[in-house]
Amino acid sequence: MKNPYEGISLLDAMTFVSFCVGLANYDENVDQSSMNKTVKQAVDDIHYHLAEQDKKLSEILDKLGGDTK
Repeated sequence: MKNPYEGISLLDAMTFVSFCVGLANYDENVDQSSMNKTVKQAVDDIHYHLAEQDKKLSEILDKLGGDTK
């Protein structure tokens, strides 16, 4: 009779363990993805506000007769 475990290699075992670890960490990975999206949105908002401030400062310098370059 053939051994049922004969066809399982070390690579198969490592793949199974990796899959189990991935399942165990699924919630954490989803949370990291959400956090990355939140941080990206915050950085985009900061860039937008800095661009607006730059426009306002340029307008003030224009009115004062200063060099904007």
